[in-house]
Amino acid sequence: MVDQEKSLFTSVHLHTNVTCIEVIANHVFAGIGRCLNIFDADNHLVKKQNVFKSDVIFGIKPNSELNKLIVYGQKSITLVPVCCDSLELGKSEEHSLTDWILCARWIDDDTKFVTVSMHNEVILWTQDFRSQTSVICEVKCLVYSAYICFKRWKELLILSGTVFNEILLWRPSSVNLQNGLSAVVKTLKKHNGVIFCIDVDVDKGLICTTSDDRSAVLWKLRNPETLTDETVIHSQRLQITAECQVYGHTSRVFKCLILPTAFATAGEDSFVILWTFRGDLIRKLSSHQGGPVWALGYHSGTDCLYSGRADGGLQRFTYKCAAEEIAMQLPATEQPRHVAILDSRSMLCMSESGTLYQEGECKFQLILGKHRDLQKYSLLRVSPCRKLAALAGYEGQIYIYRSINAEVRLIHQYFLKSKLRILAFHWLDCRRFVVLQQTTVTLHFIHQETIRVADIFELPAGPKGRFTTCACARNKHLIIGDSVGHIYSFILGNRLPVDVIRNAHSHLGVTQLYVSHNKVISLGKNGFIKDYAIDELTGQLECTRSHQTNFGWLTAIERGDYILSFSGNTFRVSDVQSGVLLEARCGGGHRSWDCASDDRGNLLFSFIKQKMIHKMTFDLNSYKPSNLIQGCHSRAINCMKLVACDDSLLMLSGGEDTMLRIMAIPPDGSVRVLDCLKVHLSSIRALHLHQLGRDYKDQLLVSAGGRAQIISWHLQIWSETRVTCTERYNFYEASSHDEGETRIMDLSTAHIDNHLVLFAGCSTGCVKVFEILDDLTLLYQKAVVHSNYSITKLTCITQYQLLASMATDGALSFWHISEAVSSEPLQSYALHQSGINSFSCSVQKNELVVLTGGDDNCVTLSLFLIRPLGRSTTICKVHQFQNKSIHCAQVTGALLSKRYAITSSIDQRIVLSKWTCLHNQVRMIQTFTYNTAVTDLHGLEGTFGQRLCAYGDGFEILDVNVPMPQSTDDVLDDVDANDNQHRQAPL
Repeated sequence: MVDQEKSLFTSVHLHTNVTCIEVIANHVFAGIGRCLNIFDADNHLVKKQNVFKSDVIFGIKPNSELNKLIVYGQKSITLVPVCCDSLELGKSEEHSLTDWILCARWIDDDTKFVTVSMHNEVILWTQDFRSQTSVICEVKCLVYSAYICFKRWKELLILSGTVFNEILLWRPSSVNLQNGLSAVVKTLKKHNGVIFCIDVDVDKGLICTTSDDRSAVLWKLRNPETLTDETVIHSQRLQITAECQVYGHTSRVFKCLILPTAFATAGEDSFVILWTFRGDLIRKLSSHQGGPVWALGYHSGTDCLYSGRADGGLQRFTYKCAAEEIAMQLPATEQPRHVAILDSRSMLCMSESGTLYQEGECKFQLILGKHRDLQKYSLLRVSPCRKLAALAGYEGQIYIYRSINAEVRLIHQYFLKSKLRILAFHWLDCRRFVVLQQTTVTLHFIHQETIRVADIFELPAGPKGRFTTCACARNKHLIIGDSVGHIYSFILGNRLPVDVIRNAHSHLGVTQLYVSHNKVISLGKNGFIKDYAIDELTGQLECTRSHQTNFGWLTAIERGDYILSFSGNTFRVSDVQSGVLLEARCGGGHRSWDCASDDRGNLLFSFIKQKMIHKMTFDLNSYKPSNLIQGCHSRAINCMKLVACDDSLLMLSGGEDTMLRIMAIPPDGSVRVLDCLKVHLSSIRALHLHQLGRDYKDQLLVSAGGRAQIISWHLQIWSETRVTCTERYNFYEASSHDEGETRIMDLSTAHIDNHLVLFAGCSTGCVKVFEILDDLTLLYQKAVVHSNYSITKLTCITQYQLLASMATDGALSFWHISEAVSSEPLQSYALHQSGINSFSCSVQKNELVVLTGGDDNCVTLSLFLIRPLGRSTTICKVHQFQNKSIHCAQVTGALLSKRYAITSSIDQRIVLSKWTCLHNQVRMIQTFTYNTAVTDLHGLEGTFGQRLCAYGDGFEILDVNVPMPQSTDDVLDDVDANDNQHRQAPL
């Protein structure tokens, strides 16, 4: 086990790929990087411990007494003592083999164990790691997967998945005496790609394999008794046939698992799919993150399925979900037109003949009313309380029915004076509704036994066929959405709208409007969910948040958590955090349908298909997964900012998945996702924070990245677990087909003549200049060419009113901020042979110490003397120290404090160095190296104090335990809180 007591870096939290899951005695053991995590039956993390120094855990195998584990990954393996009662892990010694380990298993009454390596070799080990026997298969090739059957050496049967599309069955106990190799007993051929995973259920006689051909094959062993017969060395005795081959994934299939009555597959497309043994689709589980699924696990006692993902998330699904479907029809010659669900869970159906039926004992035989005036045209709408149902017709007629104790009666007959066709009918609540006739919207309210007109509004002229689709009310405000994507805001007493948001949901239309927590929420067919703040006096709407989902045609939000949507003729129930929960084939969203839920978590969905009325009931509690670990970014994190909130941290991150995430990290290191914003069109490359108030609670956040998109946000921190991030401005310039995509690489701010100015460094070598207005919107000023190369880093050194830019040519250039639009820099120095990826500086009096890391694997510490003479500031490089041996790959992160320098690299090493500045010469001595489990490191971020975060393909939070002198000069700090792009500290 890795000893962290002597480490200068202590890992507080590791969030990266979940690569292994094993359920042992009601506990879930998960391999996350090199760390072994243990969760109890209530999904709580109870233990985590580093097992390897750097290798990733890919397998956990317990012995029969459940007191010792084989833990292996890459080329490392160890035996870990464990107590399943107290969940204590004992000390173990890491052993490195010469080949990649694919599989391991205890054998011979747990006295020994075997491993299968990537070169198709089986090694028999004792518990003190002495190799007793080594056997190689006669087919010498690379294998990507393996499975070990049985627990006796003489009975062992190895299944190896090769790179040549084959599954080899061979026995290590049967060796050819002439060549010393083991013969292949059977070869299975069905795939057209590399075999990624093999799972075997000997009792059922089933073998499941997956491949990069996007398929999974279930094999059936016709004579399973021959598997344990060590004399069987010829393929004719083993009768194995392909039971089914399934194609449900859109990309490579990485994992498979045979369950009691089905089998599961997981792939690169983020889906976990359940299949019957005949190959029929049972259920498709998805994560909205979109990252690959690396691991699967199953708990037989609870019938729960576990999945480990590339976004660092670990989820639990219920294996068997409760659902039922009933198909009903109207009496002979009748055809259904509309369906609706009441509070009693009974259904109403309006027929083509104008007859209103009520469901009783799964039949539509009870006639509530016959309306011949509704034969040609009718609308059926149910109130939010589901106690009232309204019928509206072609000549302005309205019939309202009420449900009391499952008895439905007609309570109102109302006829509009205009006698025009009612194009739309919308309930606002159980006492108010609005109707649309031509372009006139009339607000009605029900008072005792009468219906009265409350107000009349007029819609602006629109295209032919335009109609209203939804409406909601808040105080004296009425909000209406239409079929062409516009949203109208009315104030009672004003006939015309006081505000119109055109194309709020593109031309596809607005589908639903809600009022929640003093804000208006809109849904659209374009898959967007938008939040609007409404001005109480003027009625003006301001979009505060726009979130793009992957769920297609959004229709409603049920119980505040579940999003209802359609994709063709498929009905979906989704969750923003968990993705698609369930799918059901139906008649499509353009036909009549209704959906309702109860307090017990049951969802009732009714629709019309092929002249039949279908009623489906789902237990949502069994469909919704639970998170043992919340997922983060599914792809690499490009940028990160940390905000110290009392004892906790607030983490803001942006990555290749275009998501802006806000997470809370309490002192114990756990992670809680507070918000996830999907507004960017492309990857997020840069984040910048500017403090607006006296403390950290009021901040300007600017995010930028691909397609030259820059978004300003108002970040308000109310508590350690409650924040609001409101979009203030979205700057985007569409490029022509002849131009390459422009990316914003870095951001910085500075005050110029009492104006707050934003600088954005671009991949084209120019700097875009914006003025940040009082309402936090951006006013574009101009773009200035600073370099012929892509700008990689940009920062403002406010003490000297300097703007420093770094580029892919390895040069560091200084500009005067007030003359940032000039064509020539004050001075430019070549610090690296190629691009500069990371930067940090320390300022004291007239000395500037700069720490940079570049693509040339070099860490450079430079000393500059600055003499401010108005606008003729002189900058002179006095000394430079370079170290090319600290890292063996690109240096992506750099932090500089008063005594220490910390750098990170793609080589997964975080290096702590001590630096000095004496007699105008700088030196740096490497002190300590920490190997992180986060791959593809993109950078480092520090806070006030001694906590830092390394991010890339995941992130790891570390405490820096440097030896503290009598003063506090060695504490990592950030003198300029308004410019977190660089860290400045006195020498």
